[in-house]
Amino acid sequence: MDSFELPTSDAERWEAGSVQDPMRNSFLIPALVNLFEESRPTTILDIGSATGYLPRTIDAQLSYRPTWTLIERDAARLTLFDRLAPPTMIREVIQDEFQHANLAEASFGAVIATFTLLEMEDWAKAIRKVIGLVGLGGFAILALPDVWRDALENPGADREVHRKLWHGLEIAKVDKFTGNPYPFNAVRMEAIIEMFLTDGFVLTDLMINRPALDAFLLVFCKAPSALDQTRSR
Repeated sequence: MDSFELPTSDAERWEAGSVQDPMRNSFLIPALVNLFEESRPTTILDIGSATGYLPRTIDAQLSYRPTWTLIERDAARLTLFDRLAPPTMIREVIQDEFQHANLAEASFGAVIATFTLLEMEDWAKAIRKVIGLVGLGGFAILALPDVWRDALENPGADREVHRKLWHGLEIAKVDKFTGNPYPFNAVRMEAIIEMFLTDGFVLTDLMINRPALDAFLLVFCKAPSALDQTRSR
C-alpha cells in the first residue's frame, strides 16, 4: 500500500491496522525476531498470514534468509502481500484454509499462529495439525488473546463461563482492523498447553504483552528428550 493512499479495501485496512498496531510491533515482532536469531529455523510456516505484515517485517530484521510458507484464504490480502513483499524474501504462498492445505509432516522448523487457530471451527484439530507439522527441535509459536476477558465481555456471559472455556466457548468478535464480525472459540490456555505437552513438546517461553495484558505468546519446542518421556508414560 503506497504511503499516500488511504486504505479503502478490507486488505488495505488490515495492512494499515497492522502497521499501527503496538501489540504486533512492540511485542510479537521483537520476540519472534529474537527467537529466530537464536534458533535460526530455515523453514517457517505462518498460518492465516493476511497481508503478510508479520512475516515481511520479521524477515526484514533477520540476519539470515529463511524460507517462508504463508497460508491465507483471502485472495485480495495475498495480492497485496505480493505487491509489498521485497524480492529478497524467500517465500511460498498458499491460498487455502489451513485445515485443507496439503503440507508435509514435520517439515517446518517453526510454525507461527497469531490469533488464528481459535477462529477455526475445529480448533483442537487445527492444533493437532500444527503439532504434526513441526520438525524435531522445531518450534510452535502461538499468540493468544486474553480469552477470559473476551468471554466475560461477550453478550450472554454467565457464571458457567469458566467451565465452558475448557471445551471452547463460541463467541462473536469484531476485527479491530476491518470492523468485520467473525466467529471465535474462546478456549482456556491450559487446555491448549496440555495438548502440546501431551504430544512431546516443551513450553520454553510464555510472554505477556505489558502493560495492556491483552495478548500472550506461547513458545513450544519439539524436544527429543520430551518425546522420550512422553513415550515412556
